[in-house]
Amino acid sequence: MKITTQELQQQLNQIKTTNEEEQKKRQEEIDNLQQKINVLSYENTQLNSQIKINQQQKGSIPSLDSSINIFEIKARIEDLDNNVVNLSKLLNEEKIKNKALQEELTSKIKRLNEIEKNLLNTETRKLLFNYVALGVKLMNASNSNKNTNLTDFYVDMEAEGVPICEWPMWINSQIEHTETRPLH
Repeated sequence: MKITTQELQQQLNQIKTTNEEEQKKRQEEIDNLQQKINVLSYENTQLNSQIKINQQQKGSIPSLDSSINIFEIKARIEDLDNNVVNLSKLLNEEKIKNKALQEELTSKIKRLNEIEKNLLNTETRKLLFNYVALGVKLMNASNSNKNTNLTDFYVDMEAEGVPICEWPMWINSQIEHTETRPLH
């Protein structure tokens, strides 16, 4: 069973869409966790300053109420510290997962590009490239006076590893950046 370039492109687009959605979700989770860390750190700072103020105001003999209050505040600070540590760990785990997903997508894109290259031999790719380039050139009237060497374009395209689906836009940008030939 042969896989067509269009099917490969559809698979690639589907993988990209799925990965982008997962990355958005992960980024939202990361942002939420970072926000929680910031809030908890702020609360921790506030409670620490409150403890210092209470200790300075009470002097050397704290009453029973203030010692209970200080004990509760210290317990809350410890809870907040633990929450900050846990959220930091979760944030790091999400970053690692996000990086793994990016590496997986890059690997799949490279594999699809290699499959695409294997499906079309070099001569067929050159012929297809020339047809696409000619079509792009003819579609834009301002491109007719450009000095375009499609062989050079093909060599550049192969060197950059541009996938077939991006050829028209890539060719158009190359043509737009070439000099206009002088009129005789």
